Amino acid sequence: MNRARRADGGLDRPRGRSTGGHLECHARRLGLALLAAAAFGLLTAPAVADPTAADEATARALGDRGDALTAGKHLEGALAAYRGAHEILRMSTTGLQLAKAHEAIGQLVEAIDVALEVGRRPARGDDPTAIRDARAGALALAQRVEPRVPSLAIDVRGAPEGAAPTVEIDGVALPATAAGLPRRVNPGRHVVRASANGRVAAAREVIALEGQTTSVSLALEPIAGPGTPAPAPIGARAGPAPAAPPDGIANSPLVLLGFGAGAVGIAIGAVTGSLSLSRASDAKKLCDGTRCPPAAGPDLDAAKGLAWGSNIGFAIGAIGVGVGIVGIVIGHGAPPKATPALAITPEVGPGYAGVGGAF
Repeated sequence: MNRARRADGGLDRPRGRSTGGHLECHARRLGLALLAAAAFGLLTAPAVADPTAADEATARALGDRGDALTAGKHLEGALAAYRGAHEILRMSTTGLQLAKAHEAIGQLVEAIDVALEVGRRPARGDDPTAIRDARAGALALAQRVEPRVPSLAIDVRGAPEGAAPTVEIDGVALPATAAGLPRRVNPGRHVVRASANGRVAAAREVIALEGQTTSVSLALEPIAGPGTPAPAPIGARAGPAPAAPPDGIANSPLVLLGFGAGAVGIAIGAVTGSLSLSRASDAKKLCDGTRCPPAAGPDLDAAKGLAWGSNIGFAIGAIGVGVGIVGIVIGHGAPPKATPALAITPEVGPGYAGVGGAF
């Protein structure tokens, strides 16, 4: 195509082309020029306005507050303070502080995300040393934390053919294309849930450990219709109901009465026997061999009475144990019976011992 060059060096319209075609071409060129000018303006305009003096003062105060809270082990509050400072200034130094706060609280995924955002910022020749050090520290933090981040490998079975199930972790749905791939999560407890049309939703609670991949299998059962039992709550353990105790033995009055009286009798025998030996020892201190003065009489009488009480207590204990054993033998397999209320109390006094009871 022949073109005529104008005196100013530009190309004239092609010979034989209509005036309308020339105007259309000129309009296209003008539109491209305007687009180029707009793009140049966007590239040269500042992305974020410079912080004001009030912004800088507020960010410094938030950073100091974060440092104080970190020293006091109030990590949640420190994280909020550092986040506020970084939202205001968006500097490499505030970003590094925020990444460290995420790491300290166990939010490893967020720590790496912030650290990489800081570390990958383009360097400038006039950057101060603190900015260069912050970028290097952020990249080092990301490399150090990366191996500690755990993953969940989720396997969902039972979904309708041709339909992708919906998978959620802690209530957040995963993209369908990534639902079957290992999912990076923070260490700790998580709830994994899967659902699909025509299926009963399944959920599991798992604990992700640092540096490990935890497999999570979920089975979706078809919805049978009305009367289908609801899925067990998260954390519930499925299994047979515990067997009932043998009522014929547990509810036998002889077992309760016998072993109850046996325990009380043995306790009385031990207590009164100990008291008897103590009173006899006191009397022996006043006696000369087998000759005892009248002052030793009360101790001797008490020692004898307590000795009788001890013998009676041990006898009651032996009888009670025997009755309990008989109750087990004859009560095995017997139908349940109402058990009367039983209260047994030992009674010990000066020179006597016994058992009191109420039915």
